[in-house]
Amino acid sequence: MTRARLLVGRRPFPSNSPRKSVTGTRGEVATCVNEGSDLDSQHRYDEAVEAFKKALRLKDDYAPAIYGLADAYAGLKKYQEAIDVYNDLIRTHPQDYEPYDKLAFGLLALTLNRDDEAIDVLQREIKAIPKATALYITLAVLLESQDRISFHSAPI
Repeated sequence: MTRARLLVGRRPFPSNSPRKSVTGTRGEVATCVNEGSDLDSQHRYDEAVEAFKKALRLKDDYAPAIYGLADAYAGLKKYQEAIDVYNDLIRTHPQDYEPYDKLAFGLLALTLNRDDEAIDVLQREIKAIPKATALYITLAVLLESQDRISFHSAPI
């Protein structure tokens, strides 16, 4: 299985995640995020960025809009902006493994081929969230892709 095929779909949000609920302008924020997601899937990244930014003006900490913004920036090949957005998520949600996973594996490793930097990000996060098993799996995949470890060397 290729590294790219491992990053399909988003994981469900944990019950304590800040992404679970929106207060106040819930309908309008959700509409903006849905619009941004639709535009992103149509590769209309500039418009998607604007939709996600509109959602963030309404609720500045709404994680689906933040993730969408990072994805749209990556679609525009504005990688540093995407990295900055993920780093902001990491600062504001330090116990959430998903921004580390998406930054390290999705952007740094797969898109930019910066595996060593991705490995550093994952190792730092594993220290912060030792129970986040998804990070160990992502780290193992990266290490195996660099022939630093092998899952196939042991007899069955």
